[in-house]
Amino acid sequence: MKKCSLLILMILLILLSFSKITEAKLSIIPPQDMIKQSSLIIIGTVTKKEYSEEQRQVRISVEAVVKGENQQTEITLKRDKPPMYGWLGFDFPEVGARIMVLLQQNDKLTLTGDVNAVAVLDGNNNVKLYKGSTMGQWTPERYEETYKAFLDEQSSRMISVTTDDTKGIMPAVEANQQSSTAFASMLIITGCIVATLFVIYRILKRNKQT
Repeated sequence: MKKCSLLILMILLILLSFSKITEAKLSIIPPQDMIKQSSLIIIGTVTKKEYSEEQRQVRISVEAVVKGENQQTEITLKRDKPPMYGWLGFDFPEVGARIMVLLQQNDKLTLTGDVNAVAVLDGNNNVKLYKGSTMGQWTPERYEETYKAFLDEQSSRMISVTTDDTKGIMPAVEANQQSSTAFASMLIITGCIVATLFVIYRILKRNKQT
């Protein structure tokens, strides 16, 4: 009986230590830190999925860059199957889905963190994590709310930049138009003066002849 209890205790200790190791291996990143640690955040459409037992590859057509810099119209993400956790986190919706992806630029582009880096967007840019996971105290809903707020903020900023650029250009256009109008008016006035002086000259010349 004592041996059996000791064996159960040892098994429990092993399971507990294993769970702690697993938790330590998985990077628990709060929603806001997911955004901060991402060097590139894009909106795009899944155009190709190739899943095999040992490797997954996804191609995304880039619609917009929310954070960072990217010159490519398409990006390809590839990953070999991790030996310990399998495909945890590296999963994408079907071809045609519009998604938001959080990425880090290391030697190649990789998903930020272990999970919650891929979200599906609808026509109104509402964010829904694709196979989201609770990480520590942060639920998938918390990630979705944070990503949505960030996306709205960036969209507003993009609109305001466009508006400011337009306002910055308009005065120059108006100034050019005013300059052209002033030049035309000056030409007309000069022409009238020359014509008036010519008429006066002819009248004076005629009076002298008579």
